[in-house]
Order: sequence, then C-alpha cells, then structure tokens
Amino acid sequence: MRRSSALAKIITIYIVLILTIFVLANTVGFVALEEVVAQNEKSRMYDEVQYVVDLYVSSYNKIVLYNESVDYDEVDRMIRLSASINGYTVFVVTDTGEVVKDTSDRAVGMNLRDENPDVLGKKYNRSISFPTFDNQQMSVMQSIFYGDDQTISGYVVVFSGIETIAAETTEYMLTVKIGIAIVAVAFLVVLIGAYAWVLYPLKKLGKQALQYSNGDYSNDQFVLVDKEFKTLSASVHYMGITLATKDESQRKFIANISHDFRSPLTNIKGYVEAMKDGTIDKDHQDKYFDILLYETDRLKKLTENLLELNKADRKEMLLDITSFDLHKMIRDIVLTFEQSCKSRKISIVLELFDDSIMVDCDKGKIQQVFYNLIDNAIKFSYNGGKIVIKTRKRRGKVYVSVKDFGVGIAKEKVGRIWERFYKADESRGKDKKGTGIGLSIVKEIISAHKETISVVSTEGYGTEFTFSLSLSEENDEE
Repeated sequence: MRRSSALAKIITIYIVLILTIFVLANTVGFVALEEVVAQNEKSRMYDEVQYVVDLYVSSYNKIVLYNESVDYDEVDRMIRLSASINGYTVFVVTDTGEVVKDTSDRAVGMNLRDENPDVLGKKYNRSISFPTFDNQQMSVMQSIFYGDDQTISGYVVVFSGIETIAAETTEYMLTVKIGIAIVAVAFLVVLIGAYAWVLYPLKKLGKQALQYSNGDYSNDQFVLVDKEFKTLSASVHYMGITLATKDESQRKFIANISHDFRSPLTNIKGYVEAMKDGTIDKDHQDKYFDILLYETDRLKKLTENLLELNKADRKEMLLDITSFDLHKMIRDIVLTFEQSCKSRKISIVLELFDDSIMVDCDKGKIQQVFYNLIDNAIKFSYNGGKIVIKTRKRRGKVYVSVKDFGVGIAKEKVGRIWERFYKADESRGKDKKGTGIGLSIVKEIISAHKETISVVSTEGYGTEFTFSLSLSEENDEE
C-alpha cells in the first residue's frame, strides 16, 4: 500500500480539525452561547419588571404622600409601550393572584395561583407554560410593596418567549461560524504557503537524495530561496558528487584489483600446468619455481596492503606509539635494499642532521612508510642514479625527505598519486611488482599519526616526498 505524503497527512489533519471545531461550535458552543443569551435576557427582564414596579410605587406615593392625582391610563400606556418595545408581556397581579392588567389583554381576570403557582412562587423561571401563551415562556416576578410596613400589595410579572433566545443564539452562532470559516480559509492559505516554503523543497531534496542512493548522479543542484535550505541543498548536492566520485573509485578499484590478482594467478596457473603436462622438463623447473615464488610474494604483498587499507577505511588503524631512534631505523632499512641497489648501480645517500634523534611514533607503521617510499624511488630511478634521504629538525618536529632523480611524474598526474591502484607509469602493472596502493598506505599511516606528507616532482628530473614526525621529549632531556 502506498504511503500517503506529508501534504496529504497535513490536509487530513486540517480537515478533521476544522470539522471538529464546527461540531463543537454547534453543540457545546451553542449551549454555552444560549446560556449567555438567556442570562442577558433575564437581566433585561429584571430591568423591565423593576421599571413597572417603580411606576406603581411612584403613583402610590403621589396619592398618599403628596395628595396628587394619578392618571392610570397614562401609566398603562407607558407599561404597554415599554413591553411592546422590548417584546415582553407584562402582568399586574393582586396579592391574591388575580390578573388585573395584561398587556396582551388575554389573561385579565385569571388567577395565577390557580393556573400555574410557579409564576408567583419563583422570582425566575427559565421555562414555564401558561394558558394564554402558545409556547414556553421565561418569567421574572417582583413584589409591589406599599406603606410604611412594606406589605405586599401585588406583583408584577414579565414574560418573554424562549423561542426569542433560540433565535438570538442562532443569529450569534451564524456570526461565529462565519468567523470560523474566515479563519479556516486564512489558515488554509498559510498552510499552503508553508508547504510551498518548507515541505515542497524538502520533498524535492528527498527525491534528489533518493536518486543519488539509486546510483543516479545526473541531477544538478536544486537551489532554494531560503538561506538555510540553500545550505542543505548544497550539502545534498555535495553528497551526490562525493558518492559519484566514490562510486567511480570503487569501479576502478575493482577493475584494478582484478587485474593485479589476475596477472600473477594466470602466470602461476600457466607454469603449473606446463610443469604438470611436461612442457617444462624437470631440469628447468627450478627456474620456474623461482618465478612462482616471485608471483606468490606479489599476491601476498597485495593482500597485506589491501588489509591495511581496509583497516584505515574502518578507522581500525590502531597505533602503538613508542619512542625510538629514527636515524638508526633509516640506516637499518637502507641496508635491506642493498641488493636491489647493487643490481642497478643505484646509490642511497643519507643526510641526517645528527647521529640519533628520538621520535614518538608507531615504529612498525613508519618502517612501512620508509620501505614503500624507498622501494618506489628505486623503481623510478635510472640505472646508476642516486637517492637522497634527508632529515631536518624544526619546531618540535623532524621532517624527512626521500628524493630520487629518476623519471619524475607529469604535472597533471601529481595530484592523483595518492589514489588507490593509480599508477603514473602504466607499465608497472605489467612487468613489476607494484600494486598501485603503496602510496595510499603511506598517506593513511601519516594521517593516522596526525602528520603531513607532500610531494614535489618534475617529469624527467625526479620526485621528492617529505613528511613530518613528532619529536620525543627524550631529546629535550638529553
């Protein structure tokens, strides 16, 4: 089943959220809003009932206290006008419960205590029925007190249909829904904008990364407007370039290693078959046994070098740091090349700044560095040439150079000599024991010591390798 995209998930969440808000608004929100409207209506009804009570109390005071006449028709007109404006029905009731005034003119003569005792029994009724009304009513009641003893002389009751509350609540809710809709549309615009600004570019980068993971490195860099995404895009593009380079290096690595293994294995197989079928007689087998040993040594060296590179790739090149005499090591290693140098009349000149110098390094690994560099110098020197090994001390380090005066390296090839299986002289892969990874191992060993190595070469004039090593504190003590 295809997984939904991030945009589809966001849109789904958005729709569910908006629908939830609308459902809550129509249920919980409507009930809450209706209660607020009812409380406001109740407050207005209390104002109305108080207004009517004040009219009657004022009329009573005019008669009793000031001996003034009262126009009850005018009082009735004022009550009817106020009730009409506010949409209320007003009852004026005697202390016995008889309705003496009704602004709707339908309940005069009725007794409220008989029809519905709750009308006078409670000051406020949220929902009440009465014969003269077709639907449920809200009612508010207040007593009329006359005289010094403040006895109850009557009641004023104000009615309001509860359907007006529902209608007012619906009207308010419509406004709320319109507001929610406007906010929802605005939020949708923001959501689409956020997707275009954030998720869409990230999706494009994800596709580009997936393309790289599938081995397709043809896509150009996807440049984004936002500064942070430009950095991310550049990083993804750089990753693609790196993967493409490594992929190409891996293909070359496999091709080269196949060639370097196939050549000696073919020779070994051919000579063994020739000896077995009698093509090579027993009198000449010793010569070919030497060739077989030579090819076996070549395979052994290649295997050992590959293991060293594998350890370096997996960060497993552990160093056994000890203090030893570097100059003594150089002299001992040079002696091992005596036969190789004599056969080609090559001389090795040592220019060491002191009889001995102590360094802190992995002795075995540094021996391998010297062996590879000197072996490389001999192979590329002319017959009768010389190799100079020189040391100098500077700022707590010793710098070692191995220089030959041989064929040199072309300028355009110098930068590639550290590549695995790269051979500046392609003929080496055909008739010499070189594997093309000796200098790669040298580079890895020096880097593992956190030191540097450089090369200077001129085609036809020779090559010089220079690397640094850390001096031991024992030198200062001496």
